[in-house]
Amino acid sequence: STAQGHSALRLVVRFVEFVEHFTSEEHGRLRDEYEALVEQQPSNATAWAHLAVLYGIEVLFGFNPLPDAVARVRRAAERAVAIDATNQTGWYALADAAFFERNPAAFRSASDRVIELNPLRSRAVGAIGLLRAFAGDTSGGAALVRKAISLNPRHPGWFHLALFLDALVALGGVL
Repeated sequence: STAQGHSALRLVVRFVEFVEHFTSEEHGRLRDEYEALVEQQPSNATAWAHLAVLYGIEVLFGFNPLPDAVARVRRAAERAVAIDATNQTGWYALADAAFFERNPAAFRSASDRVIELNPLRSRAVGAIGLLRAFAGDTSGGAALVRKAISLNPRHPGWFHLALFLDALVALGGVL
């Protein structure tokens, strides 16, 4: 229905705002609403991908943790990509899952696919750069973040974490 479509669109807008400024309260509300949305629209790849990212935020930030977050990230991301193999956010969530599972080959494969799908989407490129920096490839991660910043001068501030890690390693810091 049109009302459901408008509601889903508002949810997407809230999700985009959320990933700019993470808060625990909005995370909990969004997770609940996306879980309801995928029940109503089980073939909505974007909803599954966003839900996977929200589950990943439970792991990354400890927001509103529920059991088996990493497994939930993987299941929701796999569902998103099964519905739409070109869903960049779904592939990002698969990279997240592989990162959490400490599976370097799967992480590299999924993160490469994210960039292949749309190398001009600054948030996706920057997020993959940050994950790569956290995974130990600080120079490669920083290069991706620099590319993302060049694509979008109004980038999220959290991109700079990858640049900080790279500078720390270059100065001889230990990770």
